Amino acid sequence: MSSSKASCVACKARRKKCTPETGPQKFHKVHQIFRASNVAKIITDLDVHLCEDAVHSLVYEAEAWVRNPGYGCAAKISNLEEQLKQAEIDLYNAKK
Repeated sequence: MSSSKASCVACKARRKKCTPETGPQKFHKVHQIFRASNVAKIITDLDVHLCEDAVHSLVYEAEAWVRNPGYGCAAKISNLEEQLKQAEIDLYNAKK
């Protein structure tokens, strides 16, 4: 893993210093899941104003894959869809 003073690949591609949100510690998970070269391609192909959001999304998705290697973000999406269905059922029943 990189030292705390070194920039991660995502920040190097954006030519910015790492912040706590995008620092090397978090990028380590992203590197494990997506590999640095793939992240660099994603970041360098984006418009500058989209890079920060992309980095946050990659960190979130990498953390989801670490938590749930079988489903990643799909597990959270499925859970939220079930909660939404239940809320719609509850709302429908409350209106009766």
